[in-house]
Amino acid sequence: MRVRYNLPDLAQAKRSYAQLASHYDANTSLINGIRLRAVALLNPQVGEVIADVACGTGFCLPWLSHEVGPDGLVMGIEASPDMLAIAEQRCRYWGLHNVSLQCAPAREAHLERAAHGFLFSYAHDVLQCGASLDHLFAQGMPNARVVSVGTKLFPWWLSWFNPIERFTVRHYLSTPEALKEPWQQLAQRVPDLHVQPQFPGSRYLAHGIWRSA
Repeated sequence: MRVRYNLPDLAQAKRSYAQLASHYDANTSLINGIRLRAVALLNPQVGEVIADVACGTGFCLPWLSHEVGPDGLVMGIEASPDMLAIAEQRCRYWGLHNVSLQCAPAREAHLERAAHGFLFSYAHDVLQCGASLDHLFAQGMPNARVVSVGTKLFPWWLSWFNPIERFTVRHYLSTPEALKEPWQQLAQRVPDLHVQPQFPGSRYLAHGIWRSA
């Protein structure tokens, strides 16, 4: 039986990230390694188009930009103008001319070109909105690659850590009830989705292929 969760609260998210943006990179530095593993798992190729959904402050953008090369395109989508402003600074600093940024909720984003790959890096709330995923995937190439990385609850044998986990991430997402299996909506659209729990048990990597109907 499918579990139905509350839809993400976009207004709440924007308020939260207006406060978080200035110190987001420093506060999330411990997840940089797993974010780079997600980029490697997506395996972007020279000349491809990649959508970095909920790109935040743009940590993954330089790496994606390098992999697709000057003939490729990386499209960063972010609903928080405060987070996107930092991503824009990052792109200017690195001279990322093959990166396009868009300030829009995922469910309203317009992709300039059909995407060969979708990266959802700590995009928890986006993943809880099936309409957002459908809207994005409808703009993808057939057999587009999909990679998601993010936070989840600890497994049952470490469940005493979960109250701490919920407290730690409370400002970063508006759908905490979906933390047990945050990839559920994605799995309904990517039937071959492979989910790999990551050490210490409160993180995951998921990857698969979106196959158009």
